Amino acid sequence: MKRCPRCETTYDAGDWVCPACGFAPSLVEGFPVLAPELAQGGAGFKPEAFAELADLEAGSFWFRARNRLIVWALQRYFPYMQRYLEIGCGTGYVLAGVAKAYPQAGVTGSEVFCIALP
Repeated sequence: MKRCPRCETTYDAGDWVCPACGFAPSLVEGFPVLAPELAQGGAGFKPEAFAELADLEAGSFWFRARNRLIVWALQRYFPYMQRYLEIGCGTGYVLAGVAKAYPQAGVTGSEVFCIALP
C-alpha cells in the first residue's frame, strides 16, 4: 500500500502515480524519490561512504555478528514471517541476510540516499 504525500489517498498500485490527484514523485537515478532534497546527500551522512561501507561489511566480524543476531531474533519471534521492510537499508547487507534466511518472504528496503541503492 502507498499513501500519496500530496492528498493522502491510500492506494495499491505497481507504480507511484496517485490515482486520486495524479501526484508522481520525481525519479532520481531511476528510483522514485519522496525526499529529493535528501536523495543526493544530507542528513549528516556522506553518501560517498556507502562504497567503502559495502566493501567492509562482508569481511567485518561486527556486521556479520549483527546480521546473525537480527536473523536469530526474527526466527525466534517471527518464524513464519512473510514480509520484511527495512527503512534505511544502506547497502542492503542486512536485507541480503534476511532474504537468505527467509527465501519465502517478500523482502523490501528503503534508503534515502540513491547512491546506496544497487
